[in-house]
Amino acid sequence: MAVRLTQLRLSGFKSFVDPTTLQISRQLVGIVGPNGCGKSNVIDAVRWVLGESKAAELRGENMHDVIFSGSGTRKPAGRASVELIFDNSQGRLGGPWGRFAELSVKRVLSRDGQSSYYINNQHVRRKDVYDVFLGTGLGPRAYAIIGQGMISRVIESKPEELRVFLEEAAGVSKYRERRRETENRLTDARENLARVDDIRLELGQRIEQLTGQAEVAQVYQDKVGQRADKQALLLALRRQESLDGLSRHQLARGEQVNALDALTAQGTALTRQVEQAREASDEAQSHLSAAQAAVFEMNTQIAGLEADNRAQQQNKERATQTIAAAQAQLAALQSQQQQGAQEREQLTAELAQTAAQIAQAQSALEQAQQALTPKLQASEQANESLNEARTTAAASEAELRGLGARLAEQQSMAQRLSARLSSAQSELSQLETMDPTALPGVQAQLQEAKAMEQSAQQTMEALTTRLAADEAALQSARAQAQATQADFDRLTAEQAAQSELLAAQEANDQMDPWLARHQFADKQKLWSALRVEDGWQTAVGAALAERMSAISSGSSLSDVLSLAADQPPARVVFYQSPAQDPSVGADRLAAKIQGQGEAASMARFWLSEMLIADSLDQALSKRSQLQAHQLYVTQDGHMVGAHDLRLHGQSAADGSGLLAQRDRVEGLAKALRVAELAASAAKDQLSGLEARVLEARRGLETSRATLANATARCHELGLMEIRLQEKAQRLEAKSAGLQQTIDATQAELQSVQQTMAQIQQTQSQADVQRQALQEAVQQAQQAASQAQQLRDAAQQSVRAAEANLQEYRLSERSQQARLEALARSAQDLESRLSETRQREAQAQQELRAAEQALADSPLQQALHQRHALEQALTEARQQADEKSHAMREMDERRLSIEREAIPIRERIGHADAALAAAQATIDQIDQQLADQGIDLEPVYAQWPNRMPPSDLPKPSTLQSEVNRLNREIEALGAVNLAALSELEQAKERQGFLDAQAADLLSAVETLEDAIRKIDRESRALLQSTYDTVNANFGRLFPTLFGGGEARLVLTGEEILDSGVQVMAQPPGKKNTSIHLLSGGEKALTATALVFALFQLNPAPFCLLDEVDAPLDDPNTERLCRLVKEMSNATQFVFITHNKIAMELAEHLVGVTMQEQGVSRLVAVDLDAASALAEAA
Repeated sequence: MAVRLTQLRLSGFKSFVDPTTLQISRQLVGIVGPNGCGKSNVIDAVRWVLGESKAAELRGENMHDVIFSGSGTRKPAGRASVELIFDNSQGRLGGPWGRFAELSVKRVLSRDGQSSYYINNQHVRRKDVYDVFLGTGLGPRAYAIIGQGMISRVIESKPEELRVFLEEAAGVSKYRERRRETENRLTDARENLARVDDIRLELGQRIEQLTGQAEVAQVYQDKVGQRADKQALLLALRRQESLDGLSRHQLARGEQVNALDALTAQGTALTRQVEQAREASDEAQSHLSAAQAAVFEMNTQIAGLEADNRAQQQNKERATQTIAAAQAQLAALQSQQQQGAQEREQLTAELAQTAAQIAQAQSALEQAQQALTPKLQASEQANESLNEARTTAAASEAELRGLGARLAEQQSMAQRLSARLSSAQSELSQLETMDPTALPGVQAQLQEAKAMEQSAQQTMEALTTRLAADEAALQSARAQAQATQADFDRLTAEQAAQSELLAAQEANDQMDPWLARHQFADKQKLWSALRVEDGWQTAVGAALAERMSAISSGSSLSDVLSLAADQPPARVVFYQSPAQDPSVGADRLAAKIQGQGEAASMARFWLSEMLIADSLDQALSKRSQLQAHQLYVTQDGHMVGAHDLRLHGQSAADGSGLLAQRDRVEGLAKALRVAELAASAAKDQLSGLEARVLEARRGLETSRATLANATARCHELGLMEIRLQEKAQRLEAKSAGLQQTIDATQAELQSVQQTMAQIQQTQSQADVQRQALQEAVQQAQQAASQAQQLRDAAQQSVRAAEANLQEYRLSERSQQARLEALARSAQDLESRLSETRQREAQAQQELRAAEQALADSPLQQALHQRHALEQALTEARQQADEKSHAMREMDERRLSIEREAIPIRERIGHADAALAAAQATIDQIDQQLADQGIDLEPVYAQWPNRMPPSDLPKPSTLQSEVNRLNREIEALGAVNLAALSELEQAKERQGFLDAQAADLLSAVETLEDAIRKIDRESRALLQSTYDTVNANFGRLFPTLFGGGEARLVLTGEEILDSGVQVMAQPPGKKNTSIHLLSGGEKALTATALVFALFQLNPAPFCLLDEVDAPLDDPNTERLCRLVKEMSNATQFVFITHNKIAMELAEHLVGVTMQEQGVSRLVAVDLDAASALAEAA
C-alpha cells in the first residue's frame, strides 16, 4: 500500500482540546517535549482512530476517558474527534477507495457513547476501517504502532501472539478474515443441509404413512355415502310414521273434549246451587258467631274479676310476710350495732400498745447500725490489701510466662535455623553436575523423532484416504437401509389396513349368529378357496352372486335339511361337490377358475354355462345364439341373456370385491416378505460398513495421536538444547546462593543461642520473686477472711432489727385499717335500720288496702249474666248445622260430576302427551336432518303422492344396515380424511426439499474448496514471509548489536497454527533464550524483529514511542542509522527525549502545555531552518 500519511487532525481528544493539525510532510518526523505534556496522546489518537475498543490499551478506565475532561479554566468537551489524511495520488490503494486521490479516515465519539467512523466523510462500520488496512501492518494493535512498553511485550509475547505479527506482515490477516467468513457460511450451510435432510427423512415417512391413510380414507368415504343414503331413507320413514300417529291422536282427543264439555255444563249449574246454599249457611253461621262472641266476652269479664280477687289476696299475704321479715331484721341489726361498738374499744387499746413496741424496735436498729460501720471499713481495707497482693503476684506470673514463651520461641528458631543449615549443606553437597554427553544425545533423539513424525504423517494420510472411501460407502449403505426399511414399514401398514378391510367386508351381522348357532361359523366359504385368473374376479363374483359365500354341506345335502326349521335371516347356499370336475372350453367363464379342489369344481360346475364376451356390444350381438339357460359375461361383470341384460353395479354385494381384496392382501404379504429380506440384508451390510468405519476412525485417531506426540517430541527436543545451557548457569548461581545461605544461617544461629542463655538467667530470678509474692497473698487472704466474718455478724444484727421494726409497723397499719372498717360498718348498720322501719310501715298500708278491695268485688252478678247468654248460643248452633248439611249435599252432587270428568281429562292428557311425543319425534328428526345436512326431497320425489310405497324395507331393517355400516366405519379406526390432499402437498414439498438439498450440498462443496484454496494460498504466503523475515531478522540483528546472531523458530509443523519463538545470541554471549537478555538487549532485539517485518511489507507509516529510552548512545546511533535507511520506504513518526534521535528528524514537532491540562504543537522544519541559518 504505497500511500503517504500527510496530516493528523485532533479535536477534543485527551489533552488536545482545541482543533489541532499535525502536518507530516517528511519521512522522519520527531515529536519532543517535556514529560506529561501529551506526546503519547498522539500515538493513542492514531491507535484509537484505527479501531481500538479497549480503554486499557489507551491508558484509560473507559472509552469516555479519551474525551477532554476539563481543566481549571476550561469546561469538559462534548466529543472527541481524530482524523488521518492519506495521499493516494499514485492510485496504489486497492479496494473500493482506490479511486480517490486523497483518503480520510475519521472517528468521532460523543459523551452519550455514540461512536462513528467515516471514510472520506461517508459513514462506515469499524470493520470497513479494518478492511482498508488489512495486511498493511496498520491496525489498533499491529506492529506499525509501537508504544511505550510495547517493545518488551512484543519480544516476550507467546509464540501464538508473535505469529499474528508475522501474519500481518504477510498480508494473511485478510485471508484469515475471508476464511472465517467462509467457515461461518459453511457451518450455516451444513446446519441447513442437516435440517433439510431431517425434514426429508420425516417427510418420506409421512408420505408412506399418508399413502396408506389415503386408501383407508377412500373406503371410509364410500361407506359414509352408503350410510347417508340409508340414514335419509330411515329418517323419512320414521318421520312419516310420526305424522300418521299425530293425526290419529288429534282425532281421539277431539272426541274426549266433547264429552268433557257436556259434563262441565252440568257441573256449572250445580255450582250455582251450592253457592246459594252456602250464602244461607254463612248467614246462620254469622248469628252463631255473634252469640259465641257475647258468651266469650262475658267469660272474659268473669275471668278478669276472678284474677283481681286472687291478686288482692296475694297482696294481703305478701304484706303480712313483709311485716314479719322487717321486724326480724330490725332485731338482728340492733345486735350487730352493739358488737361493733365493743370491738372498736378493744382495737383502740391494741393500737396504743403497738406504738410503744415500734419505738423500742427503732432504738435497737440505730444501735446495730452504729456497730456495723467500723466493721465494714475494716473489711474493705483487708480486701484492698488482698487485691494488691494478687495483682503483684499475677504480674510476676505473667512475666515468668512471657520469659517461657520467649525461650520456647528462641528454641524453635534455633531448631529451624539448624534444620535450614543442614538442608542447605545437604543440598550443596548433592547439587547435580552437568552431563557432557547430554547435548549430543538430545540431537540424536531429535533426528529420530523427525523420522517418526514423517512416518506417522504418511500413515495418517493413508488412513484418511481409506476412511473417506469407507464413509462414502457407509453413507450409501445407510441410505439404502433407510429406503428398504421405509418400504417394509409402508408394506406392513398397508397389509394391516387391507386385512382389516377384508375382515370388515367378510363380516355379516345378520348371518354370523345363525351360522354360529348351527356350527357353520368356522366353515370355509367358497370365495376364500377360489383362485381366479387375474382380471376376472369381478366377472366371477357377478356370475356366482350369493353363491360366492356358499358353504360345503359335506358328503350330502341331506345333512343340512334340518336347518330349514330355523329360518335364516338371509339367503344361504350349501353345496355338495360334483362327482367329477366338469370339462369346459376356453370360451366358458369356468375356464378362469384355477386350481383343483371341492370349491374349484363346484365353481366350474356353476359357471359351465356362462360364456365369455369381450365386450357388452359383442354379447348383445350374439345373444340370439344363446340357449335358455346360458348367459354371456363380460370382464366387467355385465351379463346378457337371450331376453335380458344385467348391468353390474359399483357397490354390488356379490363377493367380487372379496376376491380382489384377498388377492391384494396375499400380494402384499409376498411383497412384505421380499421387503423384509431386503431390509435384513441392508442392515447386515450397514453393520459391516459401520464396523469398518469405526476401525478406520480408531486407527486414524491413533495415527493422529502418534503424529501429535512426534511433533511435540521434536519441539521438546528442539528446546532442550537451550534448557541445557541455561541449566549450567542456574547451577552455578544456585551453588553461590547456597553458600551465602549457610554463612548467614550460622551467624543467626549463634545469636539465637546467646539470647536463650540470657532468658534462662532472667527466668530463675523471676521464679524466686514469684514464691515470695505467693506467701504475701496467703497472709492477706487470712486477714480479709476474719474481717469478713465480723462484718457479716454485724450485718445480721442490723437485718434482724429492721425485720422487727417492719413487723410492728405492719401490725399498726393493720389495726388502723380494721378500726376504720368498723366505723364504716356502724354507719352502714344505722342506714339499714332506717330502711327496714320504712318497709314495715309501707307493708301495713298495703295490707289494709287489700282487705277493703276483696269486700267490694262484683263477681256474683257477672256469673248470672253468663248463664243467660249460653242458652242463646245453643239455639244459634242448631240453625247453623241445618243450613250447612243442605249445602254439603249439593256440593257432593257437584263433586260426583267432577270425578266423572277426571278419566276424560286423563285421556285428553294422554292424547296431549302422545301428540307432544309425536311432534317431539318429528322435531327431533327435523333437527337430526338439519344437523346432518340431509335433504328428504329426493326421497319424497321417489314416493307416489309423497307417501312411502309398501315394498320399502322396514325402519328396523334400515337401522340394522346403518348399524352395520357404523361398525364397519368404526372398524377402520381413526381416518385421516385430509390424507389425499396432504399426500399431494407432501409430494410437492418433497420435490422442493430435494432440490434445496442438492443446492445446499453443492454450496458445501464449493465452500470447502474455497477454504482449501485459502489454506493453500495462506500457507504458501506465510511460509515465504517466514523465510524472508527470518533472513531479514538474521541480517538486522548483528547490524544493531554489532555482531551476534538471531533467528525465528516455529513451534509446530503446520505453519498456519504454529507459534513463533525468538532465539537471540548477542555478541560474546552463549545464551539463546530471550528471557535471559537485559532490557536494552530485549529492546534492540524487538526493534530488529519489527524492522525485519517492515522490510518485507513496509507499512505506510510507523509510530515509535520512546523505543530508544533503554538504549545507550552507541546502540541509539545504530538504531538511528537503521531507521534512516528504512525511511526510504516508510514514514517514521517517533517520540524521543534522546538528542541523537532528535538529530535524525527531518521535521521536529514540539508539544507544550503552557496552559495546565491543554496540549499544543510547535513545528520546525530542520532543513528549512538550516538553510535559513546558513543564509544568515
